[in-house]
Amino acid sequence: NVVKFQSFNAELLATTNDYGARSKSALLRLLERRQNDLRATARALPSAETLLAQPRQRLDVAVNRLPQSLRGGLDKRRIALSNLTTRLEQRSPRAQLVGRRAKLESVSGRLANALLGRLSRARDDNKRQREKTMTAAERLSQALRQQLNRKADRLQNAGKLLKSFSHENILQRGFALILNQQGMPVKNVDMVETGEALLVQVSDGRFGVVVTNGSAPLKPAKPDKKTSATNQNDLFS
Repeated sequence: NVVKFQSFNAELLATTNDYGARSKSALLRLLERRQNDLRATARALPSAETLLAQPRQRLDVAVNRLPQSLRGGLDKRRIALSNLTTRLEQRSPRAQLVGRRAKLESVSGRLANALLGRLSRARDDNKRQREKTMTAAERLSQALRQQLNRKADRLQNAGKLLKSFSHENILQRGFALILNQQGMPVKNVDMVETGEALLVQVSDGRFGVVVTNGSAPLKPAKPDKKTSATNQNDLFS
């Protein structure tokens, strides 16, 4: 293995040396060609006098044209300065103030016209709303009067019906209403006891009675009106 490794290293070193020699030879040939190309290019280049002749000529022409160019440039600058002055005057505070005043007057006029138009439309709208409100109020008032009249008629009819069903109307036909000491109507005999004092109401007034055991009641002595009224008041007070 050691012998194989040494043989491999020797081959690798020989190959590397060969590649190095080839690369060096190629670089030398390339450098030689570049030197030859450079010499050929140098021989093809014009001389310094030739190179400077055309720029010198252009310089002479430019020197001859310089005064005219300066005058033209000054004229252009003068015109530009005049235009700039005009623009500055147009944009000066005084000119801007005049322009703003004119715009403000125009806007004020349009605003006044718009306000007048809006006020006129609002006045017309208010007039129409007032007319609608008055019409609605009149209709509502008429409807309320009709409703009140209907309710009044219903109330009057209900009063007549209530009066026709009242016990006073029944008493007018010869009936009587018997009340106990608590003021409750006596509907049957189970609600009273013998000796209990009751109040009888007829169509033209009230009077008191005493409950017996079912036989004909004894005829009591006729008391005087003052004593009878006092006893009756004490009984149902």
